[in-house]
Amino acid sequence: GEAGRTGNSRRPRALGLAWALLAVWRSDLYFYSLALALPWFGDQNGSPHPLYLLEMGLMGLVIHHQLRRALGLIPRRPQALDPWLLVFLYYSWLCVLPQIHSIYTEWWHVRLRFLVVNFNHYATSPTFGMQAALRLTLGVALYQALRDRSWSASQTRRFFGCALAGVAVASVLGLLNYFGWLSLTWWRPDNPDSIRFSFKRLQSIFGHAGWFAQYLAMVAPAALAMGLTAPQAWRRRLGWLLAAGLAIVQFLTMQRGGWFALAAGYGVVGLGYGMAHRGQGRRWLRALVVPVAILLACGAALYLASADFRYRFGEILRVIDRTVIWRSSLVMIRCNWLTGLGLGNYFIEHTQ
Repeated sequence: GEAGRTGNSRRPRALGLAWALLAVWRSDLYFYSLALALPWFGDQNGSPHPLYLLEMGLMGLVIHHQLRRALGLIPRRPQALDPWLLVFLYYSWLCVLPQIHSIYTEWWHVRLRFLVVNFNHYATSPTFGMQAALRLTLGVALYQALRDRSWSASQTRRFFGCALAGVAVASVLGLLNYFGWLSLTWWRPDNPDSIRFSFKRLQSIFGHAGWFAQYLAMVAPAALAMGLTAPQAWRRRLGWLLAAGLAIVQFLTMQRGGWFALAAGYGVVGLGYGMAHRGQGRRWLRALVVPVAILLACGAALYLASADFRYRFGEILRVIDRTVIWRSSLVMIRCNWLTGLGLGNYFIEHTQ
């Protein structure tokens, strides 16, 4: 693990190159492996980290796609979203401009380390602008690759199945660690920002419980979709079980924003299913009742069983510290209404 974090070992570089070649050869296999492996890259605390291996694979995918598109081998499939995405890209580049004074520092002094080092996720590092701009561009190119190579329904199901398998493994490890049955220091150190609380937080193999909560909120709704739409009864039951289990894990992260995000994700899946079956009363009722029932049952069980959860739940309405941050943000928005403060400057401006 430490050799991978420093970015100096040949093994992670070889793995990144292999991932890039796999993305060139078979993009679907690359995404399946990415979905399985992604939770293991959750320990990123701003230090050098093998997270760049993921981007090497994405670069291989994008380069291959753009080359084939330039040669006319892949037809373009314009979508209504395209112009809005370009506006997002150009405006995001504009918001990087206040950081332009650091471009020289990044290019000359840091050289190519911005491809290896995942700089501070709070964007307070002085060497963040170029990496952010390149990732914005990489993200738009990735959208074009996915747009022009539409997946079949079976490929999409396999991808989300791999993602659910990866997050399920991470959840089991997290539960074992939360209850004191397994130490995870062999993978990630204890985060002072997590252990400072008076209650335990489930963070699994992620560097912070909040990061794990974000990932859960993105992936867990796929389990609910499986429970609602899978053709086989055993897969539907597995989907319900996963949706309930991941909801409990999300609650144990004690991340209040993650709770709301998961509820929103489950609600979107239920709403989509209900709209697709309008006029079919039983299915429409299932789409309305099941997400609410899962969240209420899991939340009520934890509320009765865990004093820590009851305390954290009671803090939902204690938002005084949040409102102070929001008021300060409004002042900064009025002073920098066009491009913002620039990446890496929020903390400095806020403390002033």
